[in-house]
Amino acid sequence: MQASPQPKLFRPLNLSKKNTSVSSPTVPIVYFYHGAVWGNSLGRQRMLTEQIAKRYPLIFLEIGKGGHQLLGWNRPTIEQVGNQAWVIRGFMDVRRSKLGRKCRRFTGMIDGAWIEDAIAKLFPGPYVFWLSSSMPWIPYGLRRHRLVYDCIDPPFGTNEEKRKQSLETELNLARQAKLCFATAGSLAEDMAASGRPVHLLPNALDPAQLPDDDTVAPESFTPDGRPVVGYLGTIDIRFDTKQVAEAARRCPGHQFVIAGRVNAEHEQDVEELRALENVTVTGSVSFEEGRRLIKCFDIGLIPFKQGMYGDGINPVKMWMYFGLGLPVVGLTTAELRRYPDWVSVADDGIGLAERISQADISEAMAEKRRAFASQNTWAQRAEKGLEILRNAGLLEPSAMTPRRAG
Repeated sequence: MQASPQPKLFRPLNLSKKNTSVSSPTVPIVYFYHGAVWGNSLGRQRMLTEQIAKRYPLIFLEIGKGGHQLLGWNRPTIEQVGNQAWVIRGFMDVRRSKLGRKCRRFTGMIDGAWIEDAIAKLFPGPYVFWLSSSMPWIPYGLRRHRLVYDCIDPPFGTNEEKRKQSLETELNLARQAKLCFATAGSLAEDMAASGRPVHLLPNALDPAQLPDDDTVAPESFTPDGRPVVGYLGTIDIRFDTKQVAEAARRCPGHQFVIAGRVNAEHEQDVEELRALENVTVTGSVSFEEGRRLIKCFDIGLIPFKQGMYGDGINPVKMWMYFGLGLPVVGLTTAELRRYPDWVSVADDGIGLAERISQADISEAMAEKRRAFASQNTWAQRAEKGLEILRNAGLLEPSAMTPRRAG
């Protein structure tokens, strides 16, 4: 008797673009970070994946437009973006649509099957699913027998109960994983409660993002000859405006520049800084303007509040400061205390002013900081991550039996 045809919903994709399926028994890395777009994102989700793709096959998942549709019935598309890099666009369109959200476990099985089909077009075998987002419904419909959970931020929430719920959600994902990565020491401690192996894989420096020697200051800031204490990043719940204002008042011989988007709920807090003669608050800046600003810095500032948020951040900006040879001062957090030879910390604005006044801006020390940064690049993080995966047997084709997440 003739077999029944496969239901249309789950038939293989008929891709119009050239298919570059790899016939060797390679286990690719399938990476997802919610909202990240290949080549356009900043931070870990771009720098780390680009470096991995230079060394090993990587498939980058991008969400599509389904979140704005009644039912995101869009099949994913594939584009090869490098010798060992592919982007699958349209991930989770059905489960993110307005109707799909109501029954994500079911709709996740639908678009999960589509993504499985797309991955199989490239690599018809097992894959490592490197997940950097904590939403519990992301793995629905995908194989998790080689799931790797990358804990990159502390659990956010408007109150302690919300944060506890966020942490438990992350731990549930971590328990499904074969191993976990964490960007900060406190996050590694949190993930250890999952019972899975946890490996510290901090953020790092991308030397290509450092400004050139001939970079000049942007119009948004005018150096006046005083040493410049600078912060480049978002002004949000982590940023301790009160202590920075106190430090600026106690350091009239320094200019302070606070560059980056000010979140709406913190606009009022920033007014205290704007009122000070030696402080410039630029607001949002472009990537290029940020590079021009950071070139003006003599001292790099990381004024994160003590507690869960500050403790769980390994600042990318810290590595940029080091790459420029800048002394780094900050408020005391568990993560900054992990770098006692390179970061001077204080508990409040008074101590912060003292650290700023004592900062060593000599060329000899600057060279040591640049050398330290050169040992902590994204290329080295990619090598370390791949080494951990190999040692765990996750890149071996026949190491494990596939199973899907429901």
